[in-house]
Amino acid sequence: MIDTSMVSLIDSPENEKKLSNSSIKLIDEFFEFNRKLGKSDSLIRNYRYDIMHFVNSCNIENIENTIVEDIEDYIAILRERKCSGATINRRLCALKTLFRFLRRKYHRTLRREKRNHNNPDLLDQIRSLIEEYDDILNLESVQSIKKEKLPFNMEEIAAMLSEIKKPENNRYSMEGIRNYLIIKLSAVGTGARNTAIRQLLIKDLSCSKCDGNCDKCIPTINIQRKGKKEFNRTKVRVKIEKETCKELRNYLKMLNFTDVNQPVFLSRKKNFLSIAQMNRILQKAMELANIDPKGRTFHSLRHTFITECIKNGTPWGHMMIQVDHKAKLGITAKYEHLQPEDLIIKFPKLP
Repeated sequence: MIDTSMVSLIDSPENEKKLSNSSIKLIDEFFEFNRKLGKSDSLIRNYRYDIMHFVNSCNIENIENTIVEDIEDYIAILRERKCSGATINRRLCALKTLFRFLRRKYHRTLRREKRNHNNPDLLDQIRSLIEEYDDILNLESVQSIKKEKLPFNMEEIAAMLSEIKKPENNRYSMEGIRNYLIIKLSAVGTGARNTAIRQLLIKDLSCSKCDGNCDKCIPTINIQRKGKKEFNRTKVRVKIEKETCKELRNYLKMLNFTDVNQPVFLSRKKNFLSIAQMNRILQKAMELANIDPKGRTFHSLRHTFITECIKNGTPWGHMMIQVDHKAKLGITAKYEHLQPEDLIIKFPKLP
């Protein structure tokens, strides 16, 4: 069952509106439907939060009787609260997913009632609900203005790496080298995304099975892909800069790992680092190196890698494979047959 007390967690209790029992039952069915579709628990929690935020903000009692004007009023409320376009669209998407489910449910009800020759007034009422849901689903997304992510220059990367590695700037042993490698792996080593680095497993590294003969080796690494999984390929193999690979190999030796399925970069609780922890690592490095954080996020490290590699002469098609980008210039197909070892990646060089 849905905990309707969630409403009071979002706004002040005096504004709280209780959902009707029928609405609670419908939303419960919606969550159960998504679980059966294999949706993750975190996604369902986000759906729940966004739906209850809408219910509370617009004083909705019967979710099934929502009209398109209610959604438009909600968008206006979010704009007044200075929510970003991305936040508004995320919440709108959650609501559309709910009303798409309700539309499907009432379509089936309508067919069943027509077959049983029930009251025409009831049929008109159901049709009216379906038409309202159609109007909601036809609402356009809000235009989102993306903030520009500024890349670092290589002097800034070198300064951050130098500072973050110093023992006096870290409270725990191994923390400095861990944070150093996290930043270097994205900005210089692979161009991997935040999530790909924090979910990296020891078995994903070729250096975990390395014989130490680095001169003849073309090191590669398996990293987590973003978004939809094509042909069950949840990971993609890319090249890694050789010096970074050597440092990772030495780091693994210091870890003295016993399980190849454990994360490379452990939190203090011996678990995966969170996205917030990854961002804090970069914020700390920028603070230590006296770098202006405005316009800089963890994704800026990836921008830095791509920018520097292209400036060094890396072919665009090779770069797209390396960073697992979809083709924007229509040339990816030309390079699809290449293996990671075949890619000409001109890695960034630290000053």
